[in-house]
Amino acid sequence: MLLDDLDVAIYTSVLGRQYVVHLLPVILRELDDKRLGGRTPDLREAAKKADRRLKGAADQRQRVARRKGAR
Repeated sequence: MLLDDLDVAIYTSVLGRQYVVHLLPVILRELDDKRLGGRTPDLREAAKKADRRLKGAADQRQRVARRKGAR
């Protein structure tokens, strides 16, 4: 799923507007393996895109948390 479409917001109709996504170390490790040594260039590129989006989402969450803490 992460390689096909990382946008977990598409599940809001099922989960509601507030949800938490947990990415276990085994999932992150598998993503790294595909990013570094995927069988095809397309697979490696998809893994790189997923990695960038995950890092971007984490950065955004940290910025929001800092803003809320500054109140």
